[in-house]
Amino acid sequence: MVDTTGLHTPPAYLVGGASYRQWVDALASITRAVNENDSERGVGDLIARSCQRLIGVDRVAVLIGDKGANALRLVGAAGLSPDYVEQVNNQTPIEIDPDPDLALVAGSPSSRAYRGRRSLSVADIRTNSSFAPWRESAEEEGFQSMFAAPLVTSKSTLGVLACYNDTVGLLTPAQRELTEMLADHAALAMESFQLRNEQTQAVERMTQAVQELRRDRRLHQDLMELVLEGGSVDDILQSASKSLGLLLEIDSNCRESDKRVAISVAGEHFGSIEADQKLDSQARRALESVGLVVALERQRLQVADEIGNRHATELLTEILTSNHLVDADELNDRALRLGFRLDLPNAVMVFRSDQPVPKIARRVAEIVRTAADGTHIHPIASYRGDVAVALLPEDADLERASSFLHSVVNQKITTTTVSSVLGPLTSAPDDLASSYRMATAVLKIRQSRHINGKLMRLNDTGTLGLLLSNVSEDTVRFSQSLLAPLTDPSNRASDSLLPTLRTYLLHNRSSLMTARKLSVHQNTVANRLDRISTLTNRSLENTEHLLDFSLALLIQDVLEVDESHHA
Repeated sequence: MVDTTGLHTPPAYLVGGASYRQWVDALASITRAVNENDSERGVGDLIARSCQRLIGVDRVAVLIGDKGANALRLVGAAGLSPDYVEQVNNQTPIEIDPDPDLALVAGSPSSRAYRGRRSLSVADIRTNSSFAPWRESAEEEGFQSMFAAPLVTSKSTLGVLACYNDTVGLLTPAQRELTEMLADHAALAMESFQLRNEQTQAVERMTQAVQELRRDRRLHQDLMELVLEGGSVDDILQSASKSLGLLLEIDSNCRESDKRVAISVAGEHFGSIEADQKLDSQARRALESVGLVVALERQRLQVADEIGNRHATELLTEILTSNHLVDADELNDRALRLGFRLDLPNAVMVFRSDQPVPKIARRVAEIVRTAADGTHIHPIASYRGDVAVALLPEDADLERASSFLHSVVNQKITTTTVSSVLGPLTSAPDDLASSYRMATAVLKIRQSRHINGKLMRLNDTGTLGLLLSNVSEDTVRFSQSLLAPLTDPSNRASDSLLPTLRTYLLHNRSSLMTARKLSVHQNTVANRLDRISTLTNRSLENTEHLLDFSLALLIQDVLEVDESHHA
């Protein structure tokens, strides 16, 4: 062997047969691979091949410690089959510390070298008990001895450089020295690789964060512009869904989950936004921005609704307490701002809960307004005391509109039933006040007789209907007692007396017209009328008594009619 240094003992790097140039080239290639951002497996395989060639061993493994998994992970190999790599990494991992109570004397040779930061040799793996879990695989690979040198830096131990030979025995002292020297360089290379990899990942995370921040800012700006242009909450969700690639919907549940982000602003909660899949941190942050916009829009709508309700309440108060001195044009102008016309025929509809519930009238008014959104009804709705009031326009198809609103209110209110009365159509704002008083009186009369959860419609009751506005409980009882003898089964022809009286009064007390309508002889009508006078002790010729009969019949209609009939 040529002595290139002038010394009698050749340098260690020539013992294995490798030249100085080969060592320099190998170390330079490892450094270059790290600087060129090669993969971890690429750098590991290069270290393993270099060790195999420079040291003159049969097989090499580069193992890196994964403390989180408590295992040495094989990241580079030379002369080892993929099956062996698979076993070490996934099937029978090399535990760093298999039993903390046994300290350094336990575990595989590689893990002991890692923990002890000292090289370790195994002359024959067939007789070494610590290699037992991998002995069968080693025999299949063909190696019988090994040498493990730790990859040590100034801060920590990164892993192990393990050399394997197919023969029994130990490496020469020179080979061990060279392996340890190469392990030191490999440790520096792997440390540099890890630092560079961490820096690259940090830059990628920062870049991604900046991109997401810009995306979230653009999304927030787009959503705010959408709101300013009059977009609805549904428009906001649709835009956000398209931008984020998620199917989103509003949920009343305010609790957050892996798919849900709460909607709140200034301590006020508006439910949550729920996605169709689990949210990562980026999607959650974006949805929080969407939630803020939705919350602001909900708050704006809430404020607008409160303002609209206050204006509606003030307007209805003036209309329903009208003393005929209110400027109709001024009222109509105010109504137009709420999207309603008072210069056209309208009807009053009143709602009242059948059981006392705090603030329920306000809730009913809100339900009426919400239910009417998107329909052709377009009412003004508010409340006065315990009665919710709605003005319905004639073109809303009053029969269908009143049935719809009555049904929706009773679906939404679950704590009690709600009764309602639709007043007659009025052609002037001045008539709405009397219509309201009459409808409210009828509603309360019916509720006092436990006719609950029903809708009643009042057609034109004429001047007599005005008496209902101030009717007393005594008057109701008197009216019922007045008509009671006419329906008493013990009285002769009781089933025909009340219809005869009603028809007689309806046709201006004409016996001839009454007989024609009832398809009976005129004398029969006269006999029945006499019988009515006798039973009630009232004369059908007395104007005061006629008024009693008319009011009694009207009150009976109020108490007996349901939503399928008209008074």
